Amino acid sequence: PTMAIPTTPTAILGVTDDQNCLTSLAVLAIAPSGAGGTIVSMPVGMSVSGRDADDPRRLADVYGSDGPEALREAVQANSSSEIDLIAVESAAGTGDLIARVGTVAATFPRDVVDTEDDDERVVAEAGENSFSPIQAANVLAARLDGAPESTRLPDVKILWEAIADAVG
Repeated sequence: PTMAIPTTPTAILGVTDDQNCLTSLAVLAIAPSGAGGTIVSMPVGMSVSGRDADDPRRLADVYGSDGPEALREAVQANSSSEIDLIAVESAAGTGDLIARVGTVAATFPRDVVDTEDDDERVVAEAGENSFSPIQAANVLAARLDGAPESTRLPDVKILWEAIADAVG
């Protein structure tokens, strides 16, 4: 027997910090019923093919040099998927987009730290946290200067999972 695969609307939500650096990237797939779906967090440090085959770049670099449409194309090419919509927003814009989520509960193994004007500030403490949408967006936008992407990715995944849990 054959089974039809339903159309699944997809989108990319990218989050930038105050310097317009891409700090978080999620691919969202909405369930065919329109209620619920899947969130797949992608590392912004993921290497993708560059303009030249010998020039791999990070997803964050693609966005930084070529903008949102190039980012969408890079995600599509590296995930073998078609993306219907892309939005790249600041923390404030992301907070507005996820406002309907309400309170987001997330537990982090360590403090989440952001660098702002050469000063470091904790945006989420180790342990249990309860965030408003704008606070959650600030965590997604947090970037500690000089820290490898591999140290940020677990925190980003924790928060996207918490957002998915808040949606239900």
